[in-house]
Order: sequence, then C-alpha cells, then structure tokens
Amino acid sequence: MGRSHGGSASGNDIAPDSELEGGADESLKEAFRVFDADGNGLISAQELHDALKSIGFEGRKLSDCVNMIKRVDSDGNGHVDYEEFKAMMK
Repeated sequence: MGRSHGGSASGNDIAPDSELEGGADESLKEAFRVFDADGNGLISAQELHDALKSIGFEGRKLSDCVNMIKRVDSDGNGHVDYEEFKAMMK
C-alpha cells in the first residue's frame, strides 16, 4: 500500500516542498522562541548568554555573545530578530 505497481513511491507518499519548508520554519520559530526569553521578538546578548548557559555552554562570556549578535545583526539595532536568526541558520 502507498506504492505504485512499478515499485516507486506514489505522489501521496511524498510531502510537497512547501510542507517540508513549513515544518522547518516552525522548528526555527520554536528555536527562536527559546532564545527570545522575554518574548519581545528580539534576541539580546543577555538572552543569548542565558540560553547558551542553560544548555551547557558555561564558558561563554557576555562579551562573546555581544560579538555573536553583532555578526548577524544586519540592521544594527543590537539584537537579532527572527529574519536575522533565520538567515543565520541557513
């Protein structure tokens, strides 16, 4: 069942690209929400520092996180928004 007689997958067995991208986008949004602790739609250096610390990256200094933010902060506001986060994760 689910296979055509020729042994190849039928169209019903293959998720369209948009479905796959939607799932990946949802995963990215969830990851972003983990870092965006205050829920304001921006990741600050302090939020990044706290999140990294909570998953075991104890050795990172806040200044390291400031530099990490600067590298992906394309609009220069000192924070990472979702679009910048998504671009960084590609």
